[in-house]
Amino acid sequence: AVDGLSYPALEEVSVKQAMIASAAEVILLADHSKFDQVSLALFADLGSIDRFVTSAPPEGALALALEEAGVEVMVAGADAGAGEREIA
Repeated sequence: AVDGLSYPALEEVSVKQAMIASAAEVILLADHSKFDQVSLALFADLGSIDRFVTSAPPEGALALALEEAGVEVMVAGADAGAGEREIA
């Protein structure tokens, strides 16, 4: 979601935050069905992501937010649009 990354299990949020804080590079892998989903706990903003690997190009506000945050979007498959890098 535009506001950042969220997760439904509060007890796992601190682990996710620690992993992000200690990582040299953060790669988010999520299919397009997760784009506008918001769960119980926000654990990171979009600026904490270096690369986002997904199944379809994000559109609208999410695409703009990812671009503004400097996130490299990589689309798995043949649906890469302008500004996204396709991966096989």
